[in-house]
Amino acid sequence: MTVFLAMPLMPKSPYGLLLTDQEIEARKSLRWLRGPDYDISLDVNRIHQSIQDKIKVGNVNLKQLFSDTVYLIPLLIMTGVNVRALLQ
Repeated sequence: MTVFLAMPLMPKSPYGLLLTDQEIEARKSLRWLRGPDYDISLDVNRIHQSIQDKIKVGNVNLKQLFSDTVYLIPLLIMTGVNVRALLQ
């Protein structure tokens, strides 16, 4: 219950703000989350790089996930690892 009451007080996501070209608001949000003495420039650069990487890769739909070997092989490996962990 407390979480729902505190949600309006939380800042917006810095990633979401940078995704919509609101860098000033993203910096304010990061400053609130990290504190006034923390250097947020590295975080901002990392988020920008993450957004650029996402743009390069694009979105993957379910058909691609199960038909393209670039996505299928890691998916199968992780599924195998998870099944093995469950069986131990």
